[in-house]
Amino acid sequence: MTNDDIPLDAARIERAARCLGRRERAVLVLSAAEGLELRAVAERLGLHPAEAERLLADALIKLDAALRREDQVWWRFW
Repeated sequence: MTNDDIPLDAARIERAARCLGRRERAVLVLSAAEGLELRAVAERLGLHPAEAERLLADALIKLDAALRREDQVWWRFW
């Protein structure tokens, strides 16, 4: 089973999102959950658009890594 086969539910995403910093989480929520464009996200948070873009990229990388770690089975470590 690959990561693409495992369904994403709110609880899994919330657990994985605990690894995000406050600003990363805010940018992710505003862009993904509320559907704001990066320029609007940056304005709302008082950030430069490039900073909002970097924070979103970092958040997505961390979220993906956290979801992959959660999916690992203990016996695959050796």
